Amino acid sequence: MHMQDAYYVDQQSIGNWTAIGYEAPTSKNFTYTQPGEVEWQAAATFDLPDGCANNWQVDVSEVTVDNVKKVKFQATDNCAPLTPNFKNIGTSN
Repeated sequence: MHMQDAYYVDQQSIGNWTAIGYEAPTSKNFTYTQPGEVEWQAAATFDLPDGCANNWQVDVSEVTVDNVKKVKFQATDNCAPLTPNFKNIGTSN
């Protein structure tokens, strides 16, 4: 998220993974993708607990707060038993 924030401050636009210099981590437990132009998504390669959806996603958008444009991050909450704090990604902005 910090790379996207820094890119936005410099370019005044949201950048895709290539533009911001992000490289997906390698993992035997998750597959990371960029399903849209600027989103981030992870899918588990293992069986998940009941009630969990296999999709952790962070949507990125531009918002204006008090006449100041900034980036907003909205994370999914598809598996709270396994990743209880994932939904809080980007909420400190």
